[in-house]
Amino acid sequence: MEFGRRKFLLSAGAATLSATSRKAWSQGMWPVGAPPYGFPIVQLHTDDTSAQFRLLVNPLQPCIYEATTTDGRALPLTILSSTPQPFNSSEALDHILVEGLQTGRDYVLSAYDERTGARVEERVFRALDTRPRVARFAIASCMMDILEAFQDAMWDSLQKMKPEVIFFLGDTTYTDLGGGDSVKGNWRRHIESRRKFNIYKWKRLVPIYATWDDHDFGGNNKDGTLARKSDSLKSFKAMWGWAPRGTALLGPSVASQVDLCGQRFFLMDDRYFRDPRGASKAVQWGSNQESWFARNLAASSTPAWIMNGGQFFGGYLKKESFEYDHPTELARITQTLKDVAAPAMFASGDVHFSELMKIEKARVGYETYEVTSSSILSTTNPIQDT
Repeated sequence: MEFGRRKFLLSAGAATLSATSRKAWSQGMWPVGAPPYGFPIVQLHTDDTSAQFRLLVNPLQPCIYEATTTDGRALPLTILSSTPQPFNSSEALDHILVEGLQTGRDYVLSAYDERTGARVEERVFRALDTRPRVARFAIASCMMDILEAFQDAMWDSLQKMKPEVIFFLGDTTYTDLGGGDSVKGNWRRHIESRRKFNIYKWKRLVPIYATWDDHDFGGNNKDGTLARKSDSLKSFKAMWGWAPRGTALLGPSVASQVDLCGQRFFLMDDRYFRDPRGASKAVQWGSNQESWFARNLAASSTPAWIMNGGQFFGGYLKKESFEYDHPTELARITQTLKDVAAPAMFASGDVHFSELMKIEKARVGYETYEVTSSSILSTTNPIQDT
């Protein structure tokens, strides 16, 4: 029966990495012992008709992927890419697109052992109704996997809130804790965190959008002078990258914009282009990212969230923030907000405490707020350098 299932999947067009499969088979590498139901999975960009996923898999144990309705009808599924872990041949990130979805109903994403046809993974997911409406979303940052013994309560609490979408605002892993200042260590730490955290094991997936901050970029308070930043960008995109569709846009480096439920969300990159504090004409976003943001913000009057790894208006702390490190560029950004019709709020992470800060009218032309959500799993001490 299981082998018949495999043949059925192949005839129905289920996706498989056949070239990798044949190579592994011919070299006698099957099996290598990964447990069933063990793929860390993240649901990424999702809209009314499609969803994207990243699966951490073992390419030496090839699988066939299938997406179905709950009554078994197959849906179009495409493997957009498979990114190998450059330092470990038994790890790769598969990027999958599922189409033909409808809002308001459950779907099942499955993986089958290509050799036996046995199911080795199964998750439930939904399309995201992007029409203007009241929606529940969550903001989180700072996930220190060395504290994994305490993670259950945090992720369980988030799951019980039933968010429709989640935004991770930096430090999705602490690559510098045990990773050293190396490309290899950066990859290893990203994957260790992906394996450890419960959220990537949830039976019911929730779409997640992510930007980075210093720890998943390369180390505490690192900036654009980091020599290996292009390698950090590759590993982060392997973990969190998605393909633009419809109104969803990708910007410079890890920046992106998504339109959901009558609001726009700009996830910005505060590290790749960042100048050190005190540098001449120091910037955090850089001219290209600044222009990208201003152009797209001005394209609509739809309310916007501006999301950053670090705080915008945390200058009073006299530590890392847009206001403290790069006030001239922040002044240009707030002037942009004064010049456009779209009202905006700010969201950030990094500082290891949560805060709701009222932003006075003089700053952006109207009263607004900055929401800082930090940390979901880390130490909490606002006077320490984080």
